[in-house]
Amino acid sequence: MFFVVSGFLITGLLLREYDTTQTISFAGFYRRRIRRIVPIATLVLVMTCVAGELVYSSSRTASIGTDAVWAFFLASNWRFALEGTDYFSADAAISPLQHYWSLSVEEQFYFVWPALMLSIGVLVTRRSWHGNVKRILSATVMGVIVAASFVWALHDTATDPAWAYFSTFARVWELGVGALLAIGAGWVARLPRAARAPLAWSGLAAIGIGAFAISESGSFPAPSAAIPVLGAAMVIAAGTGGATPYLAPLTNKASVYVGDISYSLYLWHWPIIVILGSIMDVDAYYYVTVLAMTFGLSVASYHFVENPVRRSNFLEPRAVRAEARRKRRNQIGRKSRRRPCGTRHSVR
Repeated sequence: MFFVVSGFLITGLLLREYDTTQTISFAGFYRRRIRRIVPIATLVLVMTCVAGELVYSSSRTASIGTDAVWAFFLASNWRFALEGTDYFSADAAISPLQHYWSLSVEEQFYFVWPALMLSIGVLVTRRSWHGNVKRILSATVMGVIVAASFVWALHDTATDPAWAYFSTFARVWELGVGALLAIGAGWVARLPRAARAPLAWSGLAAIGIGAFAISESGSFPAPSAAIPVLGAAMVIAAGTGGATPYLAPLTNKASVYVGDISYSLYLWHWPIIVILGSIMDVDAYYYVTVLAMTFGLSVASYHFVENPVRRSNFLEPRAVRAEARRKRRNQIGRKSRRRPCGTRHSVR
């Protein structure tokens, strides 16, 4: 589900940028990605290493430190694949940073996909083809990638399920399904309103089936992952181009806020589960503590780390930062000129 949503959102952003500017700024794209993912991800890595130092033996602490280095350089999926990690095993010592594998897969995909999209756009422009050709070519390229990756995932899952779980090549098809949805958003948006709610609820049902039906049976990630992937795609399609009626479980304010803080929830939940599980009995008090700490840290990091950095001019060129400072000074000047005489010293 994470991969499908990511593929849809990022591909949509890239398409809109190209439609507006007739190019894709790689520097701008990666600056935005770094501001979005790196600061809070690095904070969680550091805090996890510190907590590991306090809780675990020196050998396990060193292993967690190594995991953190791989995660920082967005390659932790290959670290766990090379280690032969069984994601479904609860018997071995589980890394509190094991969940970073999916972030690594996502970012590895985005090292390649923007360049492919720009190449397609340049080809269409040079040949003076109609704008729809760009979408069709993009969909064709991504369709081939999805098909090839899914076939590879079937092969890897059958021969080495542990490797297949973490392999970028066995996971790209999941991101690709989201990308295909973004490419075809104009067509998907024409869905009749009456079909949107049934489609969304069918997608949620598929996700629910996947949550209970998928296990370490040896058919994951392929073909079993197709169940939640298609379910997520159906939910996204139902909400593309218009509001989906009768979908309060996803559209209420509480659910939307959980969606807002979901990146922080993703980063914090696993270290807390693993480290607290090493020092506490797994009982009701443990679960309450895990939930409280996960949501507490996620809310704090969203408002005090994620948003401030994402909205800042961090990594922007000097000219952009200078222009932002000039605008702030002008805004302050306008507010000062509008302030009534004596307001500064008045007391309410």
